[in-house]
Amino acid sequence: MSGPGNAPRRERGHTALRGRWLAGALAGLALGGALWLARQQPSGDAPPGGIAPAPSRAALADASALPPSGSTAAPRATPSGAPASPDAASADAGTPDPRLETAARLTRLRDEQGAAGKLGCAVFQDLARFFEDAREDAGPPSADAGPPLGDDCGSSARLVRCLESRSGLFVPVREPGYPCPWRLWLVPRATSAKVVEAGRYEEFDLAFTTVFSLDDLERDGDQELLLGRASEHPEGMGGHTELHFVRIDGERIETPFDEMRDVDSDGLVDGILHFDAKRSGSACQEGDQLDPWIPPIDLGAVALVAHRLPDGSFTFSDDVAARLRQDTCRPPLDPLSAVDSLGIIQEAELARRLACSFADGVPVTQLERALATRCSVAFRAPDDCKARRPGVCAFREGLEEALRRLSQLPPWLARPPKAPGDAGAVPPAPDAGTLRP
Repeated sequence: MSGPGNAPRRERGHTALRGRWLAGALAGLALGGALWLARQQPSGDAPPGGIAPAPSRAALADASALPPSGSTAAPRATPSGAPASPDAASADAGTPDPRLETAARLTRLRDEQGAAGKLGCAVFQDLARFFEDAREDAGPPSADAGPPLGDDCGSSARLVRCLESRSGLFVPVREPGYPCPWRLWLVPRATSAKVVEAGRYEEFDLAFTTVFSLDDLERDGDQELLLGRASEHPEGMGGHTELHFVRIDGERIETPFDEMRDVDSDGLVDGILHFDAKRSGSACQEGDQLDPWIPPIDLGAVALVAHRLPDGSFTFSDDVAARLRQDTCRPPLDPLSAVDSLGIIQEAELARRLACSFADGVPVTQLERALATRCSVAFRAPDDCKARRPGVCAFREGLEEALRRLSQLPPWLARPPKAPGDAGAVPPAPDAGTLRP
């Protein structure tokens, strides 16, 4: 991931990351000693203070069977013939899983306040208070996408807050520990529905939230949570972004986009795809000592905007989408790639023409064939490091991966319009013979 504000975070990340490595090494030694001691215990029951087994999905789903925290009431009996939950044993041993307690507390608050007609985010403010503190500590928003290293939960934590939809509430709850872990809990308004956990996340310099907002994905009047997460290597070795929708029942829907925001100010978030390619920066190192920290070489991204339609789908083919890419996708686009006077492929121009040809309706399979024809010679170090041979594309693998990502887009795109005068026909895609590689 690139952009203004990321370089300062990388610089600050050097010292912080090395310090965390040292802390991790010390923690590893401590854990190793604990495991050695554990092995000295006789077989049978785990020693006091041992690591409790992770709760089963069934136990989490049935957390409402637990009594409120601090209550002496017995948990609801297991149905006759059903296997006992492993969490019941851990609870009897005095080590209840905190997730079960959280689920039980959320369920109790939901049921009590829902019956009184007062169910809202204010009901859960004690559980989410940590994020209020983090937003106050962070101060005003900065251009940096991630939190400042001096404040483990800063600008990204500012985005994370309880949100209400028609069918339920999305409640983030902090967990004890470093660095700033939290879990997302889904609290349906219907008391017949279970409170479920939707994932564990952290807020710190290498992994942070970029989007936390409501959006009506299917335009059915009920909103889902749009959750964006990013990570970045402090030495510039790479980064990752992902965006997905979370429904109140726990279903998670991955999106193929790198960004989602309202580009044309029509009230609907549009999908933005960064068509880019990277290759290893260490392939052309000289000498015997190879530096593993050399950042990858980035070809440069071509941003394509898929315009959001009122029905919730996305399109590259309407007037708004065409206008948004008119500067990027100026002619020529054919032939697919440009070469210089020596026959060397201009790969940045190749990437631009690939992306724009897709936006204009050329099928991905056809673009893949054209790429294979043009980039017919494999990159070889050191032969192609200083001067590439004709037919060599140093970024071929990256471009192939970018095309693979494009192939995931069609389920999100609107159906092509029907051709005039033919109720069953759609405009044909360009023939393979009309696109010159």
